[in-house]
Amino acid sequence: MKFLTLNIYKGLCLEKVISFIEEGLFDVIHMQEVTGGAEGFTDIDCFTEIKKRTGMQGELAVSWNRAGDKSAYLGNATFFSPSIILEERIDLRFTPLEELEDSKKTAASRHPRNALFLRFKKDADFFWSVNTHMAWGPTPFDEPYKIEAAKILARNMEQLKEPFLLAGDFNVVTDTEVIGLIEPLARNLIREKGVINTLNPRLHRVPELFPPGLAVDYIFIHPSISINNFKVLDQVDLSDHQGLMVDFQLMKP
Repeated sequence: MKFLTLNIYKGLCLEKVISFIEEGLFDVIHMQEVTGGAEGFTDIDCFTEIKKRTGMQGELAVSWNRAGDKSAYLGNATFFSPSIILEERIDLRFTPLEELEDSKKTAASRHPRNALFLRFKKDADFFWSVNTHMAWGPTPFDEPYKIEAAKILARNMEQLKEPFLLAGDFNVVTDTEVIGLIEPLARNLIREKGVINTLNPRLHRVPELFPPGLAVDYIFIHPSISINNFKVLDQVDLSDHQGLMVDFQLMKP
């Protein structure tokens, strides 16, 4: 199966993202910073547009809404091929869902965050897809609120009885307690493959980060899932982040 995770930066390059999906023939896609209305770079509802244009199925987990405007949102979305059957959905919140008067004027550390757990059936096999966007601010290093969210995530990951992929924008670098809380549960492909940057220097709003950039996006793979290919999308401009791709298969017991 073919998997992609990408923070789409509020739909900045939505047309390119849609074209890339159509060409890629992905089975499962995790996206973060999926927006609608005034929370995005345009008024387009990214989730609805991607589903309509690609023919993929999808589930949206809203992180926050704009106060007084339910059409304006930011969240995580997981898209999947019609050949995969959705069996179960779990919404995990690290902080309560809120309506924000102005997310740009709200400290990033106060932005509500969450994770979307989806249990899929592919042929006779079951697996979980866990899509998350962890807190930012003020640096890509540990903060108490980041560690607390990671503990919540790890506790819930430990309850899963079937193989899983956990992927998304964690907003911290590899050598942090946040990542250390997850690594006992699964293979960290970012550490394993020696990836040092997952940000796009051509579109990122903080050019001072480059070089060398920061590795803040991750794919964690359950031990019973095998990897055929892993790739950082560092040559295509889909966002201010670089997408991560992997071909995987579920190993038979």
